[in-house]
Amino acid sequence: MVTLTAVQHILATDPKAVCFITCPKAANSIFKREMAGLGLPLTIVTAEERSVIRGVRICLFNYSKYGDMLGYLSRCVNAGYKILGVFDEVHTLASASSQQAKQIRRHRHLFWWVIGCTATPLLNDLEGTWRIVNFIQPGVLGSLSWFQKKYLIRRDRQMTVKGKPIVFKEVVGHRDLDDLAVRLNMMSVAIRRQYTIHNHFYDCTITPAEMADYREAVKGIINVQEEEKTREWSARLHDLQKVVDGSHERMTAIGESKVKLLVATLQEILARNEGALVYTEYEDTYQMLGSRVEQEKRKGDLPYNRLFYITGKVSTADRVRVEQQLAAGDVVILTRAGCQSINLQGVNNVVFYSIPFALEWVIQCVGRVARIDTKYTEQHVYYLSVAGTIDEYKRRMMEAHTYVIESVFGKEPNLPSIREADAKSFEQLRQVLKREYLWKFREQRFHTYAKV
Repeated sequence: MVTLTAVQHILATDPKAVCFITCPKAANSIFKREMAGLGLPLTIVTAEERSVIRGVRICLFNYSKYGDMLGYLSRCVNAGYKILGVFDEVHTLASASSQQAKQIRRHRHLFWWVIGCTATPLLNDLEGTWRIVNFIQPGVLGSLSWFQKKYLIRRDRQMTVKGKPIVFKEVVGHRDLDDLAVRLNMMSVAIRRQYTIHNHFYDCTITPAEMADYREAVKGIINVQEEEKTREWSARLHDLQKVVDGSHERMTAIGESKVKLLVATLQEILARNEGALVYTEYEDTYQMLGSRVEQEKRKGDLPYNRLFYITGKVSTADRVRVEQQLAAGDVVILTRAGCQSINLQGVNNVVFYSIPFALEWVIQCVGRVARIDTKYTEQHVYYLSVAGTIDEYKRRMMEAHTYVIESVFGKEPNLPSIREADAKSFEQLRQVLKREYLWKFREQRFHTYAKV
């Protein structure tokens, strides 16, 4: 609403202004609903609809339709119009490798004004924040090289790629974050509602049989001798995550430890007559969880009302139906496809069966229930992990990244409060966690963790 108010103001004060709104496909219904509520006509060129109305000064596009948008954009600029660009989920432009993001950033000169909207202006690296800010206000944070020297601590790292040694700069820490916070505060508007969010960290113990499967996955991560020779390794992090989630296709163990923890957590939530979102990273995991949750209901152990899914395979229309029908006592199993531009405040609990690799998805997922029009007075967030595995690694890395976010943007209400960390020790922390929870070189460590 703040953004649309700014749009109305600019259009009212400048008759040559035209607004182009770009958003993910999942946000189409939200923008159409809000524009209708304000009585503003809208031209639509999205993945789902094409409705061009002559003389309308506000146009809605999707990132996937940026090629179509570029044609309209060029014609309007050539006709002497000033373009206001509104980019919802603007962190989409933070990527250094995305061809779509590169293309959009190359056309910044066609926009007279730019407004970016996001709940995650800082993901897992500050350079991404620089790309976002430089698109909105070019030059406000200097050049990328100046930014790197000013705020990042980097060191040379050598790796071998396809048999050839390469050297690149690896970020091992940060500095002057208080200065960066001041600069960003001068060009941004932060709107936060304070939610009463309770964070819960539940751990379970891996069984010896599951640890045997985990050890097999670890073998694909690194050869100690080769590391010393070439500094090259390929981390099978996804295999490790699937093993601890109990969904890896080559598992020999049953994989019950974490599933039982999930069932116990859902029982706790349902006992309060509440519902929950259950987040997982992978398709085969959500299918396994869905079958198990349904099985527990048939046994009488999980008395939920309805079970929904929001994944990449669920249509937009079905996602909207979930949004409209979701209520206390329901359970939703979702992946990243359900973590943006959808209102799921019909429930007030989030369970991270898998802690996301990127902190972005933690913030986005919690934001589905911590919404301004929620009827609940408090929200609960549960982080499930198998002790001494990749789960614990990702949880600790989440804490390290949270430190950077809070240093730059202040306390993030959707993230758990953490103990104060020293940003300069980030690289040391990462290396320790890799050896403890991912690489596990020594045979005795497996026996140690199997007994935890």
